[in-house]
Amino acid sequence: PFQCAESNGSAVQCADSAHWNVERGRAEMDEASRNNVWEVTHVKKLPDAERALAMLRELKLHVDPLLGARGFRVQKLYEICCCTAGGKDVRIGGFCCPAGDGRTSRRIALRLRAAGSHVLLSFDHCLKVLIHELAHIVQGNHSAQFYAAMDELGRQYAQLREKGMLLDAASFPMSGGRALDTARRNPTGL
Repeated sequence: PFQCAESNGSAVQCADSAHWNVERGRAEMDEASRNNVWEVTHVKKLPDAERALAMLRELKLHVDPLLGARGFRVQKLYEICCCTAGGKDVRIGGFCCPAGDGRTSRRIALRLRAAGSHVLLSFDHCLKVLIHELAHIVQGNHSAQFYAAMDELGRQYAQLREKGMLLDAASFPMSGGRALDTARRNPTGL
């Protein structure tokens, strides 16, 4: 078996070389294609699980251009809940496990649901929490530098959104953060 480092510094055994090959393949990707969210996962057993997964995917679409512009990467973006191990403390909206290189997060966890009721929170709320967690890639604690980095990320996101550099699920530019009218993308009666 191969040993793979976890973000907490411990080593885990990989059952075979398949895991090693995935990691090697990631290492061989060109640098620009790595500056995004690599994987999203949700809690499948909860109500509206597919909507939660869709929200994570949409969050990914919204932050990928920001990650690319900053040279950041998030290896895993996933949902936490009051009934999962990482989400028991209902006071937190998410957390980031940075790799320590100032560019990479091993994982970012987001609370997508209200504690107890499991009702999905608003997209805008989850996006704000995600931008907060992205700031932890470069600033670990909640210092003045952290809040400056978070504000800068928020401003840069707003600029990308206004310039139409965010793409919807069909890879069309969003205008002002909203998907363009699909009926008008390929007008037939001009």
